[in-house]
Amino acid sequence: MRKAALLSSLTGAVALESGASSGIMKVVKLLQDTKADLIKERKTQEQEYMKLDCVVKKTKEENAKLREENSGKIADIDSELALLEGGKTLTDEAQVFAAKIDEKNKEIEKAEADLDAEKEKYDTYMADLKAGIAALADAEKKIQGQTLLVQQKTLKSLLAKAKLLPAQQIAMLKFEKQAPEAYSSQVGSIVELIQTLKNEYKKEEIDTTTQHEKDVAAQEALIKELKEALSGLQEQQQAGEGEAAAKARRTQELTDLKTTLEGEIADADAEDKVMDENKTKQDTEYETFSADSMAQEDAIDKAVEILHSDDNRDLFQKNEDDKEYEAAFFLQKASITTEKVRSMKELQLARERETAIQVLMAAISDQVSELKDEKKSIETSVEHCRVDSKKLIEDAKTAAEQMDGQDAQIRASTEIIEMENEKQKKLTEEIADKMEEKRKKTEIFEESKKDLEAIKDDLTTALGEVRKAILELRKYKPEKTSRFNEGSKGDLTKKTSNPLAPVITMLDGIVSQMDNEKTDRTTQITDLQAEQDEMVKTIGNASPMEESMMVTTIETPESIIGGKEKERNDSVTKEAEEEAKKTSAETDYASEREKLYGTDGTTGLLASFNKLQPGCDYWMLGSQARFAAIAEEISTLDEVKHVLSNQDLVFDGKDTMEMEAREKGADAKDHQYEDVTSRVTGSAP
Repeated sequence: MRKAALLSSLTGAVALESGASSGIMKVVKLLQDTKADLIKERKTQEQEYMKLDCVVKKTKEENAKLREENSGKIADIDSELALLEGGKTLTDEAQVFAAKIDEKNKEIEKAEADLDAEKEKYDTYMADLKAGIAALADAEKKIQGQTLLVQQKTLKSLLAKAKLLPAQQIAMLKFEKQAPEAYSSQVGSIVELIQTLKNEYKKEEIDTTTQHEKDVAAQEALIKELKEALSGLQEQQQAGEGEAAAKARRTQELTDLKTTLEGEIADADAEDKVMDENKTKQDTEYETFSADSMAQEDAIDKAVEILHSDDNRDLFQKNEDDKEYEAAFFLQKASITTEKVRSMKELQLARERETAIQVLMAAISDQVSELKDEKKSIETSVEHCRVDSKKLIEDAKTAAEQMDGQDAQIRASTEIIEMENEKQKKLTEEIADKMEEKRKKTEIFEESKKDLEAIKDDLTTALGEVRKAILELRKYKPEKTSRFNEGSKGDLTKKTSNPLAPVITMLDGIVSQMDNEKTDRTTQITDLQAEQDEMVKTIGNASPMEESMMVTTIETPESIIGGKEKERNDSVTKEAEEEAKKTSAETDYASEREKLYGTDGTTGLLASFNKLQPGCDYWMLGSQARFAAIAEEISTLDEVKHVLSNQDLVFDGKDTMEMEAREKGADAKDHQYEDVTSRVTGSAP
């Protein structure tokens, strides 16, 4: 119909297709192709529908499993939180403090026992010392004839403890056996000896008392320090700071995990809701589509049945024959009746129609070209949509994965930084404790050394004085003959004897004893100094610390403090590294988030994808239908162009001459009218 109308408007004639049934067959073929397309499309939609149904079921199953697992985990978390609130412990802090307190109590008991023993030892020693002094005083009086030697036994014990030399012991024995009157010439020397011993004992009494008071004060200070430490431990045990911190951290971890799990359940519920809504919408759309498709197929089947029946084919054939006959009759009659009235004006109009046909042919070509360009443009748009959508989805997935990794890094670095801060704080406190320990030990060392040096100095002074006395005694030279020598008996020889020899011998013994004691004090000072040096070397010195707790140069790297400073430096370095990692991860996280969501939600990959989808959905879903329409339009235009190209619708020189001849000899062609008339009436020509 489109071709007939077009030719009628341009040429004023009717172009008929040959073959009566060809048009109907084309229609039937078109209907059958349409039905095949409907069935194919319905199958495709059914497959897509089943895929969506499968996705919905699988997603809901996974979400149900996630809810079940997360609910179990949340129940476990609630149980653990209840246990923590009920007093469950996470550390062995209580046992550690109990052990420390027990150990400190034992130290206090030992220190108090040592103090009691020291006092008992001092009391015993002082009793002996006072008894010795009393014995010496008694001996002094006896020798001077003032009283009897009532303390003889004590004096013997005292002299025995004095570790006298053999010669001194012999002299004292002789002194004890003989009457004092026989020793009137030696009284002064013996008295001097006894007085010297008595003075030494009194000095020993003073020194011992002084040292005892210092020792008692030091021991009491130690006991006080131990008790203060015990009190501190008991306070820490009652406070339970370590356990509280551990519980706080664990409670926060469990609370955060519970929030995450509940969030996942909420996300799963939301996803199920969206899935249900989409499924309901898809069910409705699929049912509508299926019903419409089946209705179209039913209509096509009925139309094909009508058009393709044997009776209707004969009917359509007859109608086509009648139309062809009537059209031919109309053309011939019109030609005969108008042939005589044509003029050169009609010839001019025919030539103008030739130009119009050429314009139409060019317009048809342009239209075909435009349709092909449109198809190519649609194909390009569809391909761009496919590529752009895929790239946006892949980029969004990559950005989300990067954000997950960076978030994990931020969390891990934050935890490590907190741990390292606690470690640095603890190490700093331990270093301070070691420095305080060194200070106290140094203070005790200096006091002890000072006391030992004072004793040593006193011994040196005493030795000097005793040696002076010995020197003076040795200046005395007895005469070769004397009444004493002449009357000497027993072990005394007739040779001249020095009556001061026993005293000198005793003083020499005392000098030797004091020298040994001085040497012992020197050794004690040396040992004490060595012990102090070893302690200082072992503990070490605290180095200057920067604000970051970093030590640039460790003063005593091989010491305990040096080791702790190195450990703290390593911790500070590790913290700085984790800070750098955290900062980098935060920067990258913000960058990936902006890439994914944009600055205000209207930009970014997701926004670009959402903006792209409506247009892409239109072309992705409607392109095939438009391609089919374009193909049909191009086919129709090509067919029209083919018809125009094969019909003699262009007036050339031959047509012009024929038109002029018809005008001149119209009368000579009257037989044509008669021929047509005979065909109309059914008579033979």
